[in-house]
Amino acid sequence: MDDKELFGMFLRREESAVAEAERLYGEFCLKLAENILGDKHFAQECVNDALLRMWETIPPNEPLNMAGYALRLTRNIALNRYHELRAMKRGGGCVEVALSQLGDVASDKGLPEKELLNKELMELIDRFLMGLPDWKRRVFIKKYFYFMSDGELAEDEGRSVGSVRNVLMKLRRQLRNYLESEGYSI
Repeated sequence: MDDKELFGMFLRREESAVAEAERLYGEFCLKLAENILGDKHFAQECVNDALLRMWETIPPNEPLNMAGYALRLTRNIALNRYHELRAMKRGGGCVEVALSQLGDVASDKGLPEKELLNKELMELIDRFLMGLPDWKRRVFIKKYFYFMSDGELAEDEGRSVGSVRNVLMKLRRQLRNYLESEGYSI
């Protein structure tokens, strides 16, 4: 089944669309949520919530990439859940490290036009990523979107952990320089 067929099922309000979306994207969404939360039970709840959100938002939303839409919903729900859990108990984790690393590069502290600036920032980051070699782009996205650990990244990309860490450090530096060259104040 392709995205158009699945989208059509959602448009026709066929309840089987949710089950089909779970069959197609559930495993990826679960892995993403687990990377963020570190807990399979909470991760499964996030996937279920994301599938429900798909049902509630299609229509009016018309995503061109259903997998990307499912992953984005899952990621946002898992991040919200992560922040809720962090508010209840303090601790460390790879999500916090990843967010803080990117926060050091691109933050919007003290800017009143936050919404507009966030959109502009995302466009700049997209352009930066499109200029990278494929494998570096994959590493960046896997780390900062999917929240994969350095070890998972190294295994996934067939590289050493040290190599992955070095590449990520250089990419953050390049991103900072790129944003500054585009007039974004860091």
